[in-house]
Amino acid sequence: MRKSFLLFVVKENKGREPEGVSKMSKKNLLNLETVPMEALRAIYEVDKGFIGTKSYMGIACFWNNEYRSFLGDASMATRKNMHLKFLAGRLDVSAASPMHLKILKYFCPQ
Repeated sequence: MRKSFLLFVVKENKGREPEGVSKMSKKNLLNLETVPMEALRAIYEVDKGFIGTKSYMGIACFWNNEYRSFLGDASMATRKNMHLKFLAGRLDVSAASPMHLKILKYFCPQ
């Protein structure tokens, strides 16, 4: 099984790993710097569909335009963690509010 499809297989298996996946291969599931542009666009579109869910991967843009200067350079992990924090607080991930800004400044101090 190719590593690039592991993310999608794990999702389809409700979080269970496919057989034969070692801890070493899970360490770096997908290096986006090596993915062809066509594949990256497809991954981006899939992630857009995950916005507002716990399955969001940190690739697609979900934030309010007001916060673009904070999040443009944020890592995928930072985006994902912030997205999860918005969900935990029952906040609309694409909205702007004082609570959004507080969470954003925690993850992306400037």
